[in-house]
Amino acid sequence: MRATSEVISPGFSFSKWTRDIHPRRNLSVPNKGEKRKRLYRQRRAAGQCTQAGCSAKPEVGRCKCQKHLQDMAKRALKDRKERIANGVCSYCGTRPQFWGRKCILCRQMYTSNPLPIGARRALREYRNAEAQHSFAQIQNKTRAVAIKLLAGRKVVGEQARALRLYVGVDDGKWRTYSEIAAQMKVSKEWVRKLLLPSKITLASMVEGKLPWPAYERKIGYRVGNESR
Repeated sequence: MRATSEVISPGFSFSKWTRDIHPRRNLSVPNKGEKRKRLYRQRRAAGQCTQAGCSAKPEVGRCKCQKHLQDMAKRALKDRKERIANGVCSYCGTRPQFWGRKCILCRQMYTSNPLPIGARRALREYRNAEAQHSFAQIQNKTRAVAIKLLAGRKVVGEQARALRLYVGVDDGKWRTYSEIAAQMKVSKEWVRKLLLPSKITLASMVEGKLPWPAYERKIGYRVGNESR
């Protein structure tokens, strides 16, 4: 036999070397796995239980008899309990569990969404919290600009009062048109007219998003004056 430390030549053939060492060995003989598959096909074609050595008839729509089906169920239940105890996927037994008994890959065979309900709920709540936090930052930035606008007396009179109530200069609470109209004892339409010039001015001063839908600047509106 050649030494294992010898460098293998480019034309070395393992099958030829095996035949030289074991001349009686026939490499064309199928292995045990192929034998089992062939025996399985033969027994199933003959209408017998595919369990080796069993002469019983298989159950309807099954390939094994009642006894061996129960044995398979017991083994499957035992394997499942062992995999759950070890913290691996109850189906494949190799990958770790993901928000349940199965791994993230095996979950896709049983559901259209690989993420479980709990994970989707957590993501939804996280996105809602992020959206609320982002909206609060936009409101704070807009309120700061409105305070500068009021401090410079660029908005006066009823428009200034409506703007103070709208952005919550005194208590930090934003109000709706209905709440402002109730405090000022006017209609909602009048509140909208009072706030429109201030909103247009704030939209030109605030960078980025606004806490209300963007208004197109209308010709004839100026801060502190009605349309002409």
